[in-house]
Parts: sequence; structure tokens; C-alpha cells
Amino acid sequence: MAFHKIKHFFSVKSKNVAIFLKVFICILTLFLFLFSIKTFHHSTVADTYEKRFTLIAPLQWLPIAQGSLDADEVFHTNTKLVCSDKLDPQKQADEINAAVSSGVDGIITAGTADCQELLDAIQNASDHGIPVVLVDSDLPESSRDVYIGSNNYRMGTLAAQYMIQQTSQDLSVAIVIADLENLNQQQRISGFTDEMKLHDRVKIVEILECHSDQLEILEKVPQLLMEHPEVNALYLTEAFTSAMVGNILKDTDFSFDLTIAATDDTATIRSHILDGTYLCSISQSPYDEGYQGVQVLYQLTSGQSADEYLFTENSLITQENIAQENQTSEISYEDQVWYFY
Repeated sequence: MAFHKIKHFFSVKSKNVAIFLKVFICILTLFLFLFSIKTFHHSTVADTYEKRFTLIAPLQWLPIAQGSLDADEVFHTNTKLVCSDKLDPQKQADEINAAVSSGVDGIITAGTADCQELLDAIQNASDHGIPVVLVDSDLPESSRDVYIGSNNYRMGTLAAQYMIQQTSQDLSVAIVIADLENLNQQQRISGFTDEMKLHDRVKIVEILECHSDQLEILEKVPQLLMEHPEVNALYLTEAFTSAMVGNILKDTDFSFDLTIAATDDTATIRSHILDGTYLCSISQSPYDEGYQGVQVLYQLTSGQSADEYLFTENSLITQENIAQENQTSEISYEDQVWYFY
């Protein structure tokens, strides 16, 4: 009797184990099946990319990056976003060479400075049949294929013209720039100063270089205003400086009566215009630069031609028209995947 009980116990247990094993195998099979479908789906999606591009930019270029990513959806391309806190020509050159080595189909970046390493890197891309599109600032002496961005000379001219129209007193102007070696900065200064030379009541006092560095701006701008009390106007030639200077003037006890023309369109710059700290700002079209960058690379890598220069639109932003202007949408870093170098 005991023997039969033991035999029955093991018989039931064996059946339970068999059922358990069957259920486990079914679940495992289902998991592997779903995993294989997911893997196949991702590989299929990846395979639909017709071209692979790399955008090398400072992290502040969110609108340019978003334009590139949106263009990817249209042209079935994939643009990798590579960035640093700010563009360093040597590191930029290294990243271009790395992109070339990885076999990308095209590169989007900026002509940050007349740096031999950067020129050599762009030439390296050209030697490997990889087209390079420069946005925001140009290096026409390089082997780049296309420049997409503002007519920077005209941007400076627009700022000067509006400043003249809105003032009647003599103007002693200081120009605050990021880097004298940047071609876009040089062109904006040329446009501004050439227009101001037409008016006897204007004097350019100083050109102050701050390298888009917060500490430099915090130190140099107040020092400039103290050393040159005759300065009653400022021209700010790029976005970072344009945001910072207004904050400095609001946070200090300096009671300067300044006429200020800024550059670019951000929420901070708009606030400086709305509260009267700034007279105006000349906006660019960074989203269009990124979108057209991908579009042009797609054309070039598909055997089509493209114009060497593609100028994007500029707008004059003032208190009077600020509500009608299309503000650059605030884009979150979380919406984009960046690779730091």
C-alpha cells in the first residue's frame, strides 16, 4: 500500500514538472519570437536610411539640429548629432576626420575659424568623396561644397540702419563680438561699420572680443563701459553675447543710457527688447539652415547639383513687431540625442 502511494506521488509530481516545462518552453518561445520581431523591425528601419550624415556643432545649435532631424524624416536619412560646449577648430577637425573614417555620406558643420587643421579636415572629406556643407559661418577658401546661412554683411547693415533711423544724437559705438577670426563675425562688423561710415555723427570706439565666454563677458563689458563713458551704443554680433549683456546691465548698478542692437532670436533676447533694454535684434533662420543642410547633402549624394551659396532669411525684431515675428520654438535637449566630443 505504501509502495502504491509513493508511486502515485512521483507520478503526479512528474506530471506537474512536465506541465511546468511545457509552459516554460512556450513562454520562452514566445519571448524569443517577439524579440526576433523587434530586432528585425529595428534592423529593417535602420536599413531604410538612404544616407548617413553627421552634424558637428556646439550644443547651443538646437534649432539647427532640429531642422536636420526633421529633414531626415522627409528624405529617409539619418543625421548623427556631434557636439561640444562650443566649437573648437582643432576638435572640430578631429571629429570631421572621425566622420570620414566612419564612412558617412555627408557632413554639416560651421566654418568657425581659418584654421589649417580644419581646412585639412574638410579637404580630407572632399578627397574621400564626402560632401561638406557649412552653415552659419563660411570658409570659402576651403573645399566645402555649399554654404547655407545668413548674408552676414547684410545683417550688420540692417542693425546699423535701424540704429541710425531710431536715434538723432551722436553715437559712440562699441562692438562686442565672439571671435575676430570667425568670418561671420568679420562680415557683420564690415556691414555695420560700412553703413555707419556714411554718417558723420557716428564713431566706432572699440571692438571687444569675448569668445562667447560668460566670465569674459562679465568682466570685459562693464570694464569697457567704465573706461569709455562716452559709449552710448552697442552692437552685439552673436546670440550668446546678446543674451548675456542684457542680463549684466539688469543685474548691475550701472545707469547707462545705451542704444543696443543685438543678434539672433531667443526668449532671453526678446525679453531684453520687450523691456526696452535693447532697441532691436537681427534674427537668423537656424532651423532652415539645418533642414536645408540635410536636403542639400541628399541632393549632392544623389548625383544632383546645388548652388554654392544658399542665403536664409533675416528679420528685424523690435518692440513694434515682436508679437508678429515667428519666435524660434523652445527645443528641449531631451528631444535630441547628442554625442559629445
